[in-house]
Amino acid sequence: MFLYRVEVTYTDRSRAEVIVLQESEEKAFKSAGGQIEHHYLPPKKVQEMVIVEKKPAAAGRGFVIDL
Repeated sequence: MFLYRVEVTYTDRSRAEVIVLQESEEKAFKSAGGQIEHHYLPPKKVQEMVIVEKKPAAAGRGFVIDL
C-alpha cells in the first residue's frame, strides 16, 4: 500500500490536494475522484488530476502541504 498525494485542478481554476491510501496509481486516481464526489455537493468538474508524491505506507508517514 502507498500514500498518494494527488493535486486536483477544477474547471473553475480552483485547486485541491487529496491524500489517498491505495495499492496502485490507477486505484489512487479512482479513490481521489470518489473523495471529490463526496466532498462537494454538487461535485466540482475536474480538469486534471496529477500524482505529485507517492510514499510507502508505514506508521509515522505523512505529507506537508503548503497553503
